Amino acid sequence: MNTKILQDCELFQYLNSQQLDLFKNSIKESKLKKGEVVFSQGDTDNSLFILIDGQVSIRFILHVNTGEIRPIINKIDKGNFFGEFALIDAQPRTATAIALEDSVLWRITKEDFDKVLEDNKEVGYIIVKNLLKILIQRIRQTDQQLQGALLIGWNAYKFDKLDEK
Repeated sequence: MNTKILQDCELFQYLNSQQLDLFKNSIKESKLKKGEVVFSQGDTDNSLFILIDGQVSIRFILHVNTGEIRPIINKIDKGNFFGEFALIDAQPRTATAIALEDSVLWRITKEDFDKVLEDNKEVGYIIVKNLLKILIQRIRQTDQQLQGALLIGWNAYKFDKLDEK
């Protein structure tokens, strides 16, 4: 395992090489072909993924009266992570992750992640602080997307009401 890759991942920022080495036995590498599913909405897998190479899309599966739509809500690039909700609440996946091109992933399970953090309180503090910062950034981004969607919906609603007059 190349700790430089972990060090460049925002979740692991501010950890020194000895602290990063604590994760080396926890990381499992997997290779995906374009179009392969990493996990599906509703899955109960409990792993975090770090994208080493390639690109992955995160998308919702929405059921509508004409079938199913799968809008992309995020694209994950090399060096970034995804699936972090599974480390926190062990609930089913809220979205689907699909490789947009041939990709290499590192996987860390909740059990392995928790063990490193429980055995190393300083590492746990740094990781949790990083994770909170990242989650807040992502929530702010989602808020902006939601505001845009609501504005589009509101304008469509007002236009509909004009037709009723």
